[in-house]
Amino acid sequence: MSRASLLWKIWSEKNRNWLDSLPSACLKEFPLIPQLFEVTRKFRNIVSKRSNQGIPGWIETCKMYSFPALDTFITYIEKDLQGVMAACVDPLSNGLSEGHIHRVKMLKRMMYGRASDELLKKRVLIPLL
Repeated sequence: MSRASLLWKIWSEKNRNWLDSLPSACLKEFPLIPQLFEVTRKFRNIVSKRSNQGIPGWIETCKMYSFPALDTFITYIEKDLQGVMAACVDPLSNGLSEGHIHRVKMLKRMMYGRASDELLKKRVLIPLL
């Protein structure tokens, strides 16, 4: 199991039973897996419950572990703590506009040097109508 697939498994699993199915070699190579799973589960609960009350305590818990990816994540959360706490509570999202921006950039890259501006306008605007 690669490190990336292991991290994805830690993020996506909701129940702790999958830890028992991990090979012992995996647990020897990555001894912080159970703790990392618990920290990740707590963060997912905070975000899914739309409550920012547990974030400061969660940050303090994370600082006890020396996991480089988690340390980097915590550093960036602390830089914009007010924004993260507001995002946990606020029901609004800019995901829809980000999706449209991504689609327009992809179309521009695909059509670079191949088509006119008029065709680009049509390809951008038709799905929005």
